[in-house]
Amino acid sequence: MTPQDTNVKIFYGVRAISPPPLCVRVPHRQQSAAVRRLLSDVMATAPGSSVTSEQGNSLSHSRGVAAAATSGLGRVGIDVEYICSRRNIQAILEAFLGPLDETVSPAAFYRVWTFGEAYFKAFGILPEAEILDRVFRHHSGEGLYRADHHKSPGVGVLHSKPFDDFSLTITWELDDTPNAVIHPPAPLVHPGIGAGSDVPLATALHHGN
Repeated sequence: MTPQDTNVKIFYGVRAISPPPLCVRVPHRQQSAAVRRLLSDVMATAPGSSVTSEQGNSLSHSRGVAAAATSGLGRVGIDVEYICSRRNIQAILEAFLGPLDETVSPAAFYRVWTFGEAYFKAFGILPEAEILDRVFRHHSGEGLYRADHHKSPGVGVLHSKPFDDFSLTITWELDDTPNAVIHPPAPLVHPGIGAGSDVPLATALHHGN
């Protein structure tokens, strides 16, 4: 990745903002300051003028983790959540999707939950049940795909597990740019995400979905 590479459309970062264990609650003021610094660092990583502060950004924090995303495509949403085992995840998810004939796993629940939060941040509305159901049934857990249906525009989705017991989702409105890519900047992202890799959306978001 070079400063001249202006094909990158989405940049994001995830950062631990407290000493381990990251599940320990952190004061809101500390979280807010940390996530603002992270967004500034993410935007400084964006090459040239491909991403600017006027072009859409999103912030999230949970316990000892902060996440931020900025986009040259327009609307983007990011959400990170601590995977809490004490929630009644079956009942919560069935309130959105209706009765399910299968047991909801924590991974599936938080995949849907973080998607819903990220989607609301990006578009200002809750996702339709059909999109939530598609996210729920995306059993690969991590990676890029699209989750739109006939009533909505193309929606890109990235799921990741940046740290143990944390779930992260980024969502954005897809455009028709064939060479658009999402870039986790290496200095900001935990190695478990695949730091430093560039994933072509036009390829990854259409495979089998």
